[in-house]
Amino acid sequence: MISIFKLHFYYLFSWKVLYVSFILMLISIVSYLLFSKFYLDYDLLVFNREYYLEEYYFESINYLKIILVLFNLFIVINSFILNKYDIFLLIRISKKQVIVSKIVTLLIGSTILTIILYLIFIITGLFLTPYMRVSSVDLAILGDLIIFGGVYLLIYSLIYFYNKGIYSLLIVVIGYFISDITIEYYVLKSSVSLVSKLINLIFINIGYYQDYGYSLYYGKMWGIILMISLFIGIISLYNKIDIEN
Repeated sequence: MISIFKLHFYYLFSWKVLYVSFILMLISIVSYLLFSKFYLDYDLLVFNREYYLEEYYFESINYLKIILVLFNLFIVINSFILNKYDIFLLIRISKKQVIVSKIVTLLIGSTILTIILYLIFIITGLFLTPYMRVSSVDLAILGDLIIFGGVYLLIYSLIYFYNKGIYSLLIVVIGYFISDITIEYYVLKSSVSLVSKLINLIFINIGYYQDYGYSLYYGKMWGIILMISLFIGIISLYNKIDIEN
């Protein structure tokens, strides 16, 4: 099985994907530098440390969400539309093993990029600003971002196998932006509108809530349940489709 994962990584994370990932890291560094306001007067940053800390987190997390949505779109297109090598694997392993190993490989890749981008965010703030501080909250936010990225990757995959059209994947992007527009920041979770609650059942999002801080609206457990449900749906659809077309 290890050899199958190595094969997936070879095909799915080729120089092209690594090149895009490297560009995203460079863009992220520049973005975090701008978000951090490190160029402002040091005493001003110290005096208004809470304000600038909140701004840094707010802008960086919203930026990260967009990057994850778009990056996962890219790797799904690269994995299922541009790289149709699955048929050759069926000589050695079952259809179920092919899709499970392929999706797990994509989830690992998405998770690695998420961790790297978040670490760049932390390191930039720690080295360039006087207000940045790291706590256990950062682990919670990172966990939410990993689940967030994983859910969107799985939704992309499920919709592709259902429709087999590249343009249908735009539904997910539109769904995310609708979710982001309707999400309400700096309110109690109990005060969130019904529309936002319904959209967050599928197109999950990370907001800032007075009683929780940065969090997925329904929490990590719902995100994991959603990932498992989407995973099962993908396996079911993959077993039914003709992967040669």
